[in-house]
Amino acid sequence: MAGELGIGGSDEIQRILAQMENGSGMSRFYSRRRPEKKLIVFRRDTLEIVWYAGARRGAVGMAPEGTIDMREIREVRKGKNSRDFERHPVEAERCDPDSSLVILYGNEFRLKTLSLVALGRADRDVWYRGIMHIIINQRIFTYPLMMNRWLLKEFRLLDRHGANTLGLTEVKKYLQRAQCKCGTNRARTVFNEVDRARAGYINFDGFQELYRTFLNARGITEGRFDLYLKDGQNMTVQGFQSFLQNEQADVRAHDIGFCEDLMVSFFGGRPAGELFFTLEWFVDFLFSKHNSLFNPDHGRIFQDMTRPMSQYWIASSHNTYLTGDQFQSESSCEAYARCLRSGCRCIELDTWDGPEGNPIIFHGRTLTTKIKFREVLKTIKEHAFISSVYPVILSIEDHCSLPQQKVMAREFKEIFGDTLLTRDRKS
Repeated sequence: MAGELGIGGSDEIQRILAQMENGSGMSRFYSRRRPEKKLIVFRRDTLEIVWYAGARRGAVGMAPEGTIDMREIREVRKGKNSRDFERHPVEAERCDPDSSLVILYGNEFRLKTLSLVALGRADRDVWYRGIMHIIINQRIFTYPLMMNRWLLKEFRLLDRHGANTLGLTEVKKYLQRAQCKCGTNRARTVFNEVDRARAGYINFDGFQELYRTFLNARGITEGRFDLYLKDGQNMTVQGFQSFLQNEQADVRAHDIGFCEDLMVSFFGGRPAGELFFTLEWFVDFLFSKHNSLFNPDHGRIFQDMTRPMSQYWIASSHNTYLTGDQFQSESSCEAYARCLRSGCRCIELDTWDGPEGNPIIFHGRTLTTKIKFREVLKTIKEHAFISSVYPVILSIEDHCSLPQQKVMAREFKEIFGDTLLTRDRKS
């Protein structure tokens, strides 16, 4: 299965992944309720992290309490650096930071957290190394592999009884969720065509076939696209070259080698025998990243970056600390980390006098929560140059009194050290 999903790596990495598949008992910290014991398990075939109530292996037979798609993981931290731990200081104090792990995930600006404490440092390190390996390697997963993994996840969501089969009722529910307009008679006809054994249910292979029957309709290639198919069935490298030249106006396609390399890249390697697209593969190619309008040369720094700063557009953030509206939402150090990791180079700090002579940051004269100025600076230093090597501009809206301004100046120098520009670099 590892080879099928493109999860390579050394023998040591494979042992780590196998250990993650067996599961680990951990304590999970929450922001709104007390820590609980969980069994954390890695699903290799769908690349998910799932957790079950309790910390014993027997819980796997039950439905998981939650799942994380590993494509949604944005950051993995060692230690107790999350609000979940901060909300339960007594319990967190008993936990070894060398056994703790925080996973930040989600597709929205405000990320979710999975804050865990393993049985020991070795177990924590297994999960950290395994997750980091998958995050790095999934960037090179091929489109067919990603499609297979996504379909398997959909299949499991429908298979609520764990029988690895689906009936017509589940298939109809899926078609409705996929917004595929199909009457009951049509759905039954296609289901029966796939259910060749007339068993009344289909397995995952049958679900894949049914999916492609509905979504890879023949009509998508009718007309001009048929001109590039050999015998109306398969598209050879020569047909693919003609398609790229005539339909895509891709100037690179004059080189047949480029066309071959593009097909090989899509498949993740050169298949045995003649190189060609079936109808299904060709439709998959059309929707894949290999057919993107984006110029891949612009995926790296290609502009002249030696000009004065005033000559560039700079990715900037307003009220960086807020996770929601400007009146009553939560202020968070995580918002700074998220912005910086997204490539933002200008962030805002609204500073106000805080208790005990220590400045705070929040949206003044509102109900937004307050965070410590010092903690914000520590977060900025930690995340400033992970996604970009270019300067970070701190836009400071200062409302502090003179004594607390002096505290700010001292903490700027103390925390940022040599990375803080305090004079013209030409002098």
